[in-house]
Amino acid sequence: MNAGDRRPSAAPLPPELAALDFETCVVPEADVLIELAHREVALRTELARAVRLAAEAEDEYLAAESEGERRASRELARLADENAARTAVELHRVLQARADAIRTFSAATP
Repeated sequence: MNAGDRRPSAAPLPPELAALDFETCVVPEADVLIELAHREVALRTELARAVRLAAEAEDEYLAAESEGERRASRELARLADENAARTAVELHRVLQARADAIRTFSAATP
């Protein structure tokens, strides 16, 4: 491949491709959507981790041989459940913000 192959052609677009020619637009909502998607993935990962920790703590509770071990396992499960609940609420907020941004984006684009 030489440098001439990399230059865009000055020839007009064929009629069948003319409909595909459009001006790119820079929309700030697109950046917001990307940021919200990254946040959603992070929250879903955190939620999965919290649920897994809660399940492991419940398994430890069932396998505990002493009351002290049961209390410790119960406390770990409680903390993991609280973390999962907080994360689920935050995930709901992010999903709602994303839906709002999509509506705004859809309304702004012709």
